[in-house]
Amino acid sequence: MLVTPGRDSVRINLPAVAGAADYRVFAVRGGVTTLISGTTEDVLGATVNCAGLVQHNECDDSEAIKAYGTNESVLVANCADDVRSINIPKSVLTQLEVNGLTGPTQLVVEAIDKLCPFPGVIGGASFNQAIVSFSPVTTTFQGKSITFPVFRPTFPIQTSAQVIAQYGSLIINGQAPAPAPSPQQGPFLNVAQTAPKTVPSVLGRAVITVTPTGTAQLPAGFTAADIFDDFTDDADTFTLLEARQNTEGVILPEGLGNVVQAKHFANSKWNQYTFNADVSQMYVGGGELHSLIADVGQDVMASNVIYPKRVVPVPAGNSYIHVTFETQPDATQRRYWWLHMCGADQVGKTYSGTTFPGTSTILATPFFMNPGSTPVSMAGWNCLQFVPRGGSFDVLPGGPRTNPTLGDSRAESSLTMFVNRATPAGTNPNSDTKGVIRLDPSQIFGDSQALGGQWNRTWNGNHQISGVLFDEKLFVSQKATFDVYMNRTLVVVYLDGVQKACDNFARHPLTMAEGAIGLGQVFYHSQAERVELTGPQQVRTGQNYYLHDSPFVHAGSFDNVGIQDSVSLPGSFDPAPCFTTP
Repeated sequence: MLVTPGRDSVRINLPAVAGAADYRVFAVRGGVTTLISGTTEDVLGATVNCAGLVQHNECDDSEAIKAYGTNESVLVANCADDVRSINIPKSVLTQLEVNGLTGPTQLVVEAIDKLCPFPGVIGGASFNQAIVSFSPVTTTFQGKSITFPVFRPTFPIQTSAQVIAQYGSLIINGQAPAPAPSPQQGPFLNVAQTAPKTVPSVLGRAVITVTPTGTAQLPAGFTAADIFDDFTDDADTFTLLEARQNTEGVILPEGLGNVVQAKHFANSKWNQYTFNADVSQMYVGGGELHSLIADVGQDVMASNVIYPKRVVPVPAGNSYIHVTFETQPDATQRRYWWLHMCGADQVGKTYSGTTFPGTSTILATPFFMNPGSTPVSMAGWNCLQFVPRGGSFDVLPGGPRTNPTLGDSRAESSLTMFVNRATPAGTNPNSDTKGVIRLDPSQIFGDSQALGGQWNRTWNGNHQISGVLFDEKLFVSQKATFDVYMNRTLVVVYLDGVQKACDNFARHPLTMAEGAIGLGQVFYHSQAERVELTGPQQVRTGQNYYLHDSPFVHAGSFDNVGIQDSVSLPGSFDPAPCFTTP
């Protein structure tokens, strides 16, 4: 068992236990009790963190459903339907994470014979969200015509108190879905609903004492002049400052009538902007910044983004901006974390006081990372952006598995880095379609770098594929640490201290005088995501949690977010694998 302490958290890597369907950990604190009957154990009054399943942007044949005909709402393809797919059976993750620790803590770590139950997506406020994008299905099942709704009318977002009332403990990352309905009700009626409480048998147990590194001091290398937040103050809530309902020219420029639920919040350190979300929550709790977004009508591009209350100068030469953050790396083509830096070409013009002036905000719109798209900056500023997504469509070398027909395998993660050059004077940014410049290599045969450049695998110094990008850490609850270094002509990305991607874009240098750095989540058209994950063109039914538990809301968290300017690259930096953008 390997324990890695964080500032107010620990990561625990476990040895596999035969027969384990899940692992769980809880702290021994006042008010925690256990009810033991034979091999079963019910834990009450605790916060129970569960490991859950390994997620994959690949196929899982056990998810295939073809008994209800060819309607895409109730069809789930098998791996044989997509020649590029590899069948990856379900497996339990052997990593746990415990947050919100304040000192030496005794933890009970257990291997159990059942997945922890899905308690509903946990939010800062409860809400029953409507599911509106799927019509009832009429089909032939076992020789009879039946009609049924695809889903229930709503799904719940639950508070911690509601979860405790239902399960006796606060369950974090429970993934066992609600039971399947009767076949005549269709396969998905209980998708996104809470699972019943279960009491598992314990297959193995260890009691350990862990000590986080503490939050009294800033991380190594950070000073009071830098930006840093470890989100330890639950009382630092976000307050609504302005909202754009049906009024033009509030938060966004006039003429963007298709953007709804535009809101601007702030707490002591951050501005938060949210767009196109039926449900948008950002709140501090348990030592993390939590973010939830449910796209309006399961049909649009929603986003939640925070910005610090000051901009940073953009250095050149051997000096860099360093952005560090912890978050869940699992991404699909339509839900992902989003990092960007945008700024005006004159010092003092990016912010008015501590936030964007007027309607000079940043908005993610469909296909914003593709050449031919309009800029995310409503003012047409120069931007540098980072978008992780769900990997490649075609197979390529470097993965841990081999496709039995084609050889190689698809990447399960990808990263697109790109620049928006500033919109020329006299041009409306909302009509500027020539500003997106992809910085990354094309690693897929036949792709154009300018149109399809993205990192799907890592490179060695000879620019040959050498390994996976983020594939081994597609977590939906546990977090990993990203470190990004950038200046006017170079960007380097690390994951948990390992260099993963690097672009030299000296031919397209940044022109912004200063940068506002945004970090958050994007969730685009959840109805379409579900059809894509289950359809035959690119089967990704290994995304078990998104399919069964959280198809229509994206929930994640951030921790230990820091921004430094004028720093050096790490001593381990290797320039040889960097791609030079043409």
